[in-house]
Amino acid sequence: MYDPDLAEIYDDLYQHGMGKDYGAEAGELAALLRAHHARIGDVLDVGCGTGLHLAAIRHQFPHVEGVEPAAAMRAAAQTRLPDVLIHDGDMTSFDLSRTFSAVLCLFSTIGYATTEDRLHTTVVRLAAHTEPGGVVVIEPWFTPEQWRDNRVSHTIAATDARTIIRMTRSTRDTEALSRMDMHYLVADHRTADPIRHFHDTHVMGLSTEEQYQQAMTAAGLTRITTFAGWQPGRPRLLGIRPQAESR
Repeated sequence: MYDPDLAEIYDDLYQHGMGKDYGAEAGELAALLRAHHARIGDVLDVGCGTGLHLAAIRHQFPHVEGVEPAAAMRAAAQTRLPDVLIHDGDMTSFDLSRTFSAVLCLFSTIGYATTEDRLHTTVVRLAAHTEPGGVVVIEPWFTPEQWRDNRVSHTIAATDARTIIRMTRSTRDTEALSRMDMHYLVADHRTADPIRHFHDTHVMGLSTEEQYQQAMTAAGLTRITTFAGWQPGRPRLLGIRPQAESR
């Protein structure tokens, strides 16, 4: 999962194949963060992948950092952002020994918390890295009601450098676990190399919106609200870490 083959084509797949506009998303997120925290000084992106959100949002705030457990994705992010700290860490256990004005967990990364316990543990780590008065933004994975079982879908991404075809069969392991078996064909236009084929499997937890909100509340976050995500019907969640009570 997220090995070098996938890391190499990841940006093309989502930007050119699925039309994901990281720049527009970063602008919307920046406006949202400022609406809830007047002085955003630094931002942490947990599960930052190849760093496309970070690359866009770094121009909005004085300081950004990322956390990414997959070595190939982390290397791509570090190549893209050589002057930005990209930490090796799992979202359920990372500890940077500091806090940030805003902590983001975007593009359904939270879905890799495959049990309710891991969901709660992850949100606790996000909240622990958020300064008092700071903002946590989570982009959930599908809910159980939204998941379409035994579905086959495809994505095609074509650039000057390569053409990518991904075919996915989506199934359900249990009521609360989704599985995506993905097969990729990659043709490089710059060489006469054979068409490459590889595959990977992603297992992600199907949590309800109530479970996400309960996890955020249990982690001490307040003023939990929803707002539009990058796809219709897939809202993001926002919570505030309360200011410390004066004695």
